[in-house]
Amino acid sequence: MTPPSRSAIVGGNLYTKTFFMIIKKTIGLLVFYLFTLQVSFSQTKIDFNLLVGKWKFVNFEWPNYVPDTAKIIKESNKNFKDAIYSFTKDKRLIITQSYTPKGYSNNLTYTIKDGKVYVLPVSKPKENPQILEIDFLDNTYLKFYVKGFPPVGTFKRISN
Repeated sequence: MTPPSRSAIVGGNLYTKTFFMIIKKTIGLLVFYLFTLQVSFSQTKIDFNLLVGKWKFVNFEWPNYVPDTAKIIKESNKNFKDAIYSFTKDKRLIITQSYTPKGYSNNLTYTIKDGKVYVLPVSKPKENPQILEIDFLDNTYLKFYVKGFPPVGTFKRISN
């Protein structure tokens, strides 16, 4: 048996190089296609009229999940399991839940500007608002995260 030639070890032959170039281009096109497909199916325009209604908390999802956050996810999902967010036509947000974080206020208002929902306590209208970035909203589900707080909350509509 003869050992492989130096060109096969170092740079390969023309057919090998061509094969790998085709594979690289194919993979690149596949990644581009999948990215384009994902973008085309993601929700780009939110119909904020759908926001009005009662939404029951389903769960939190942490982007870029790291095993260390498993305990945090489990505890947060447990604490918020009975939370109901009610967005009213008169721009009030009423949150009911048995777990109430420190500094929690149920007397909230909201405004919608530039595709974001700005939430403020009625008693402190000049305070910095909490900004809700809506990921998804349809007749059945609402997904949003609070700016500066990584988990995405999923809610299911329970009434209009």
